Amino acid sequence: MKAFVVKFEQLFKMDTGLQGDLVNFNVNKRRLLIPLYQREYTWTDEKILTLVNDIKRCNKFLGNIILDEVETCYEIVDGQQRVTTCFLILACLYNKYAGKQREQAALKRLIKPYDEFILENDSIGDYISEIEEKLFLKIKENNDVYYQANDFERAFETISKEIDKLENHEKILEFKRKLLDCEILVLINDQHDNTHPVEQLF
Repeated sequence: MKAFVVKFEQLFKMDTGLQGDLVNFNVNKRRLLIPLYQREYTWTDEKILTLVNDIKRCNKFLGNIILDEVETCYEIVDGQQRVTTCFLILACLYNKYAGKQREQAALKRLIKPYDEFILENDSIGDYISEIEEKLFLKIKENNDVYYQANDFERAFETISKEIDKLENHEKILEFKRKLLDCEILVLINDQHDNTHPVEQLF
């Protein structure tokens, strides 16, 4: 079991800048996956707004997430609600910067750091598309295993409205910086034997 604290920016790049034996993330598995066995996205508007407003006020500690290192990626065992919400916040910030290529490029290095969206969800398939410098939810009914399209759309709209309240470049930049500086305790199960460390944590 690995345990370390990272900034949100480092989590989505899946790179903490360490070398050799100190590397936290496997460079061949730089992808976060919410597996099918996880429950649906259920955060209420109240929880979403609490997170957004907490980030506005200060650099927030986002708690812990638990990852399971599997063959091709890291599966999110615990923390998918927070990670998904933060991913949607990044998407809304990207849209806020529409027409500003430099700012959007910086955000895309987090949203799609390795030419694919960093966060995937097996219960809804590919759910974000890019059209003319903006990101949109694209949840196909036949891919929506837990019927959560409405919750994703509501969350995206709630976040978009809050981001729209950032009235100038300085406020947007300050919020983005605070989000990226939020810290997270990451626990990774990298040992798959009879004493499953992730199960022991629960």
